[in-house]
Amino acid sequence: MHKGDLRNSEKAAHRYFADDGRPLISVTQALALSHVADTSHYPDEPRARIIGRVVHEATAWLDLHGRCWDDNVPPKARELWDSVDPDTQNYIRAWEAFKLRAQFTAYTDVWNQPAIELRLRPTIGQIQYGMTLDRAGLLAGKPVILDLKCSQQDEPWWGVQLAGYELGLLAEYGPPKVRPYKWARYGVRLMPDCKGEPYRLELFDDPADYDVFKAALVIAVWRKNHYRIEI
Repeated sequence: MHKGDLRNSEKAAHRYFADDGRPLISVTQALALSHVADTSHYPDEPRARIIGRVVHEATAWLDLHGRCWDDNVPPKARELWDSVDPDTQNYIRAWEAFKLRAQFTAYTDVWNQPAIELRLRPTIGQIQYGMTLDRAGLLAGKPVILDLKCSQQDEPWWGVQLAGYELGLLAEYGPPKVRPYKWARYGVRLMPDCKGEPYRLELFDDPADYDVFKAALVIAVWRKNHYRIEI
């Protein structure tokens, strides 16, 4: 497989590979294999997973093209996003409400690529892993990293997930160039009911999250190697 084909296949499957073709554990896989994250208690996980994928795809497209849901979105794209689930449009509108009310602007011209669904393959403690950061940008003028969620409840492991993203971002690009010269980690839980509060913004600032992620990554690699787990 050519390197270009490799990149295309890994993006389509949301998978990550080293330059030599070895599969890399992702942040979410590290949390799952180490049992830090558990979504088995969600009432309808397959549906939530599909909605999450489509909402991420749609909001990324809109942000990259500087548009909103009411703009001239290609009919085929709108039909695809809207046909997945009746709540999809509400999640997208909730994201638009967040950007406006919380004064969030995603980086679109840094690192020679936009910080929207930013795919990286950083190395931490001699372990290379894969990650896709939903957003990096400015929240009311201060540098933040965000993870979009369509979950019915907040989860403590989101802070560990964001710590993995922050560690990867620091390894690849270093700290932000804007005061206070450090990243703040937030989860943005989008709500499907536009009649109520459209989103919840939660700050994750537990310093233990970084050590937990590093431990989870090591455990995940160990379990993958010894139990021959395919990723």
